[in-house]
Amino acid sequence: MRRRWRLCKFCEDMHALDAWPHNCMPDRPARSDLPAPFIQTGASFDSVFNPVDGRRYSSRRQYEAEVHAHGCTVVGNESWATKPHDVHEPTEADVVGDVKRAIEELGSMSDTERANMMAAQETASADEMAAAGL
Repeated sequence: MRRRWRLCKFCEDMHALDAWPHNCMPDRPARSDLPAPFIQTGASFDSVFNPVDGRRYSSRRQYEAEVHAHGCTVVGNESWATKPHDVHEPTEADVVGDVKRAIEELGSMSDTERANMMAAQETASADEMAAAGL
């Protein structure tokens, strides 16, 4: 296989692409000292800024009371156990009814409408796969 060469912008010499010298590598971009998001836990609630009224709070209860008093909601601290669940296991009759309704809807479509619907579904699934990196 033939080696590929490129002119280095740093030392102005030619280097093989598969064996680029380490001292000619560009500098890494600057990174934040805090690369992770700021997360408040119950144990470390020192002082938090409330964007609603512009004040700082050291008490979680006082902070949440002020947020709720202004008609806002604190997001992200909900517990799965406290959320209402509407778990509905489909029965065989539900599945049969859904399949029959889908067959009727497809049967009432023209060939062009059916082809357009199938193409739209394929495009949507391809877009979802591309977004997922698959």
